[in-house]
Amino acid sequence: MPNYTLIYGVSEIAGILNVDRNLIKTWTYHFGDYLNKQAIPSKGTPRQYTIEDINVFSYVMYHWEEEPDIESIKIGLNRDEHLESPFDEIAKQAIPIFRELSDREFPEEIFVAGGLIGGIHKLELADSYKRAGDLLVDNVEKQEENWGIFFPIIFNYRHSIELYIKAILQEQTNTHDLNVLATKLKQILANKFNIQPPEWFENLIKAFNKFAPGSTTFRYGELDWQNEMVIDLKHIKNVMNWSSESFHRICENLNIMK
Repeated sequence: MPNYTLIYGVSEIAGILNVDRNLIKTWTYHFGDYLNKQAIPSKGTPRQYTIEDINVFSYVMYHWEEEPDIESIKIGLNRDEHLESPFDEIAKQAIPIFRELSDREFPEEIFVAGGLIGGIHKLELADSYKRAGDLLVDNVEKQEENWGIFFPIIFNYRHSIELYIKAILQEQTNTHDLNVLATKLKQILANKFNIQPPEWFENLIKAFNKFAPGSTTFRYGELDWQNEMVIDLKHIKNVMNWSSESFHRICENLNIMK
């Protein structure tokens, strides 16, 4: 699997360290052996720096004087002193939580270690919540423990159902009531295909709506049950697989694409 690394230009590095961009070029010249190869590219190719390079530059900046002792700085770099505090803190602070996609990056590389936040179809969004629930159930099976992640599992599955239905309805609605949404879905199925949802699907909607009539029940733990309830996570995962496949078939027949 390829590695994806955040890439910075000269001006970005200068901005992070609050120094003149020409100083970054000077440091690159003197300490290029400690930087990634793209920091000193072939002629005509823009310089590209990484988070690790920021560690190097922050160490160099700390020891840079009017007449710097370059060899002494290299000795420190050889000892990996730039990987220690406080120099590593500057690099940590430089990593943004959300950042715009630059022309130096490619979406297929970003998905290796992260993702793109932008326009997304509700069908894709529904799939993502459903997959998140699946992964959590798989983790339960491996760890033989579920209480710590039980609520996120049910929330992800319930929310995916809501999004699947809304993807088919193709209308803007603020309701989170699954009964209301399911009624509209049944009307579409009756009008377009002259069919009714199977009993297992009706039971799934009723179950979610009984214990989570709104979108906040499992999100905030707003439970009002008189007795403790037991849920077979493996079974609910299977039912969610059936429902996801059914929703996708409906979307295909209605020509609703991602």
